Amino acid sequence: MQPLTPGVIVSGMTSPRAPVSRPLLLAGLGAAQIMGWGSTFYLPSVLGPPMGAELGLGQDVIFVGVTVMYLTGAVIAPPIGRAVDRLGARATMAAGTLVAAAALVLLALAEGLAGYITAWVALGLMLPMTLGQTGFAAIAQAVPGPAARRAMTLLTLTTGFTATVTWPATAALEAELGWRGTCLAFAAMHLAIALPLYLLVLPRGGAARADAARDAPPPAAIPRGRFVLLVLALGVPNAIGAGVSLSVIAMLAAFGHAPAGAIAIAALHGPAQVGARIIDLSLGARTTAMGTGLFSAVMLPLSFLPLAFGGTTTGASAFAVTFGIANGLMTVVRAQLPLELAGASGYGTLTGRLALPGNVMMALAPPLFAAILERGGIGAFVALAFALSLVALGALAALALARAREPRG
Repeated sequence: MQPLTPGVIVSGMTSPRAPVSRPLLLAGLGAAQIMGWGSTFYLPSVLGPPMGAELGLGQDVIFVGVTVMYLTGAVIAPPIGRAVDRLGARATMAAGTLVAAAALVLLALAEGLAGYITAWVALGLMLPMTLGQTGFAAIAQAVPGPAARRAMTLLTLTTGFTATVTWPATAALEAELGWRGTCLAFAAMHLAIALPLYLLVLPRGGAARADAARDAPPPAAIPRGRFVLLVLALGVPNAIGAGVSLSVIAMLAAFGHAPAGAIAIAALHGPAQVGARIIDLSLGARTTAMGTGLFSAVMLPLSFLPLAFGGTTTGASAFAVTFGIANGLMTVVRAQLPLELAGASGYGTLTGRLALPGNVMMALAPPLFAAILERGGIGAFVALAFALSLVALGALAALALARAREPRG
């Protein structure tokens, strides 16, 4: 496999072809990612009740499928990350789309708990191949230099509309086809839409470029202690986001807010998240991933302070907005900081290593936060979130200090 050359992509003995335009790259990648997340992670939110009723499973068991997906993905993420660097995101994501289609067929054919869990294990095999950080790795390989950061932020803006697009579509399909037919329809869409999009818009080959030698050290060169700090700095906020977001309505109800009011307050999170990403996008090269990460890490513990004064409407609204800003920016930082540390040629390997502990934390956080809220009350819930956010802030600050002390060549 030959390296990428300026303006031309060459793979084996195939004819060269010009790279697609950046808008087409982002549009195609974004559409495929929305389809991927909507037909997997967001699926139980709509199909959970009919699936549970027919399979004889409670909704708690139905949602365990997502946990199984993340845990399975965590186990295979490191070798998948290395494959992304070696073979390229295009080949890996195309293969993952085939796995996703097969897994959704398994889900459609499930007859009980064993078949249901088996399908989610298969979806877990797909997760690191196609979704999340692999999508950002595709950008790192396709977009040269500093422009990759801007492209990553644009992708997060696009995928931020996943629930908005896919929940109504899933409900409409279920009304017409039933939940099994909906799973089969999504499997067909992966083959007919997502697979061609990945093959069309992504370049062949890995991240080999003429400037690869000038990138930061590859992941293997990152000391173990610094890698642990990176895991805490990026993984803990992700876990807090997952745990708090899924329990936020119950948390606000514990403060005495009526269901409609709790939903209205929680909804402030979305616009704040998108607005923060737009501001980050507008700042462009004037910021770094590390600088944005530090700002986000400071905002995260600050977001919980208003809840310490009783969770009034004003305080709860301030929490929702500030938490949304922190969460929105940290999503961008999780994509950009590994690129800043490892460069394009080592991006897949580093993010694959990070996904192992990160996915485990992501999988365990929702049940942990739900259990703390139910058994320890609102005070323990907020205290846990605040303490973990301080851990993340300390880890990122230590990482930034270590980088600042590095000699500049």
